Amino acid sequence: MKLLIFCLIMPFFFQNSQSGYTITGDEIEFTYAGNATQSVYVSGNFNNWVQKNALWKMRFGARQNRWYLKLPVKEVYVKGKGFYEFAFRVDAN
Repeated sequence: MKLLIFCLIMPFFFQNSQSGYTITGDEIEFTYAGNATQSVYVSGNFNNWVQKNALWKMRFGARQNRWYLKLPVKEVYVKGKGFYEFAFRVDAN
């Protein structure tokens, strides 16, 4: 399993990247464009670094050729935190 770590510091930080996140209105969308053959999960300080949980499992979009997960922003909001840390947990064989 590979572990890729990113920080949610500024919503526009990854806009031109293939992997990262975007915030639009009250939704956050995580995207991952790396190699994965089985599954990709989002794990972070906002979900106690869960490793595998259906709520945080990304879906593969064949048309875009990338993994994605859309959630309400409130799912990653942690009161008192200035920024959020997260990782893509990638199962790649």
